[in-house]
Amino acid sequence: MKNSINIFFIKGIQIKLHWTFLLFIAWVLFMQVIAREPLHIALVTMGEILAVFMCVLLHELGHAFAAIYYKIPISEIRLLPIGGLTLFTKQPANPTQEVVVSLAGPIVNLLIALAMIPFIPAGTEYWNFSNMISSIHAGNFFHFIYNINVLLTLINLLPILPLDGGKLLKGLAGFIFKPYPAFRLTLTISTAGSLLLTIAGLLTGNLLFILYGCFLLFTSTIEKNNYTISFLLKDETVSDVLSQDYKTIDMHAAREEVLATICSGNDRYYVLTDDTALVGILDKETILSKLLSEKKDMALQDIIIPELPAISADSRIMDVWAGLPGKADLIVPVTSPAKKIIGVISRDNIIGFLLNRMQAQHKKQWHWQ
Repeated sequence: MKNSINIFFIKGIQIKLHWTFLLFIAWVLFMQVIAREPLHIALVTMGEILAVFMCVLLHELGHAFAAIYYKIPISEIRLLPIGGLTLFTKQPANPTQEVVVSLAGPIVNLLIALAMIPFIPAGTEYWNFSNMISSIHAGNFFHFIYNINVLLTLINLLPILPLDGGKLLKGLAGFIFKPYPAFRLTLTISTAGSLLLTIAGLLTGNLLFILYGCFLLFTSTIEKNNYTISFLLKDETVSDVLSQDYKTIDMHAAREEVLATICSGNDRYYVLTDDTALVGILDKETILSKLLSEKKDMALQDIIIPELPAISADSRIMDVWAGLPGKADLIVPVTSPAKKIIGVISRDNIIGFLLNRMQAQHKKQWHWQ
């Protein structure tokens, strides 16, 4: 199942909507029906959700265009109910780039908020939401857009990873410290900030603070693991750690050939090819279920694992690690400059390489002692 739905492209950047966003909209509509809200209230609510969606998208495009200015390739922009993600295929090369790219998103929201001020009726209490639904008019809509963008600016500037404020702090610290100490300082402040937010939620009974604080604490841990491994392998490229221990299945192979291949070993994933050209990655369980449920030869290309683009062999590990699948053993194809498959890579593969290198260094040190 795909995690995200392709919506459209903007300047060559793929915009994707995570499936949970649709679930969130369905939940909002369901609550409107349960509460027996009038139709115009439901329409206003959906309009507000769409407006927030657009503000988040513009925020992420701010990051994306700043990155493109520094020639940092963009993989995609992914929109979720809790915000958006701009995925880079290469990380900022220096603190200046990190600061500018991190600030670009909040600056977009700040500019939108400032642009709304002339359209807000005089005498409006800027943070009073109570009349925004009961009295519907254009001024209230501009008031809502203003408030949302100010909130997006303030929340994103919290010095907590992976928020923009955390990345901004890491970039600023990079002007004073070397990369790893700068990250450690940022991580310490991020962890403290997440804990304070969670504790504030517990003391005030604010469930949103509790959930958001726990979420930020969890994502900070992921950032720590990703950065640590990326830093330890900062000088390695994919070609240094790729594995050539994989099996291929030709997309034109007969059922008997496919079955013989997957039953001949313990591999969980297979590389699907068309002659020698790469098609995608197959999962053993999916192949078996299709073989058992369909009598005729099946189109193997229809069951490849989605959203697994090939990685170039000359890419740096620190640039590709965070974008690898969450499943540690799920392989991703590695291609040469000529777009021919030359191996596969996975999180397990990279961690194994790192452990072997550390073990070799330990043995060398022990030998000299």
